[in-house]
Amino acid sequence: MRASTYQQYNEIFEEMANRHPSIQFFHEIDEDEIISGQFRSKIRFPAFILEYPALGFNDNRTNVNQVFPAAFAVLKQLTGKQLGHAPSIRAIMNETNIIMLDLISYLREKRRTDGNFYLETNLVKLDKVGPVFDACYGWRCELTFQSWVDLNFKPEEWTVYNPEKWK
Repeated sequence: MRASTYQQYNEIFEEMANRHPSIQFFHEIDEDEIISGQFRSKIRFPAFILEYPALGFNDNRTNVNQVFPAAFAVLKQLTGKQLGHAPSIRAIMNETNIIMLDLISYLREKRRTDGNFYLETNLVKLDKVGPVFDACYGWRCELTFQSWVDLNFKPEEWTVYNPEKWK
């Protein structure tokens, strides 16, 4: 069977978040958790929030790359007297921006050392986030990376058509 490129996507970002000394929490975001409020009770800051990727392909007839338009955010929460305090917001924006730059540099290094990971840094985009999730601020990174995927048809892995299968 094929290797999962989606699994590779998760592993790259989880490893990156795990290795950064400032990141205290990693989570692949689930919209239901946000709506139901479950997300807020378990988060620790600064937090790395990974969004589910979109998946596409780049096929040049001899080789196929899977394309991952993806996004993640680094967030930190204001509390107590900091709420609405502009200098505190700026401090969080600066702190999370430094973390974000560290993470992008990690991905650039991964591109250099991993033969099956390609990131076009020119297409990386950072957007300010906040206030979200009870006074969290930070940065959201949008990026697209590519990874080779085996899309060769393997007839030996298929079964013979059976019209009785669904009856």
